[in-house]
Amino acid sequence: MPRRYLSGIRYSCVGLLCLTVLMISASAQSNSSALNDPRIDTRVNVLLNRMTLQEKIGQLVQYSAGSPTGPGTGRTDYPDMIAQGGIGSLFNLTGAREVNAMQKIAVEKSRLHIPLIFGLDVIHGYRTTFPVPLGMSATWNPNLVEKAARISAIEASQEGVRWTFSPMVDIARDARWGRIVEGAKIRIWARRLRAHMCADTRVQILPIPIRFSRA
Repeated sequence: MPRRYLSGIRYSCVGLLCLTVLMISASAQSNSSALNDPRIDTRVNVLLNRMTLQEKIGQLVQYSAGSPTGPGTGRTDYPDMIAQGGIGSLFNLTGAREVNAMQKIAVEKSRLHIPLIFGLDVIHGYRTTFPVPLGMSATWNPNLVEKAARISAIEASQEGVRWTFSPMVDIARDARWGRIVEGAKIRIWARRLRAHMCADTRVQILPIPIRFSRA
């Protein structure tokens, strides 16, 4: 395999492993000191040196285990793939029981016991449904938007979701573009981002702003 591809795999694995270790650290301590703990880098490097190429590639693999979004929907061999280190994250798997069942396989049966990362589109609510982002921005109330986002983050993280693809930063020039409904003003989505990253110990979820568009 060309060296440039191996280098790219290494850097991607570093990012995913750092994210995993940070999530574990966050559950043990709620202050920001965990982010600067030099033991994180040491642990990541040790793991990377022990991983096979197949395991590194596996950390880059994400399947959809629920709604038909992305590859893998409908597969039934996730437990075997997880035990073999062939999956790094699962998308669309909801419910604490389901999440814990998959995580148990990863940390107990895989060779290096690397936990999975569970992601979900938490765009305008989890168990509690709020108006779509465009509707929330129409309130002209950033405090209200932040409160709704915090409730969503608490609900999602309590069921094992650790990675959300939100807020949407769609900024469209053409109103005919249908997904404009998922975006909001810069000030609004900035407040939503802050809410997802708040210091509340009930919130252990990483927000990833997505989709900047000039449609």
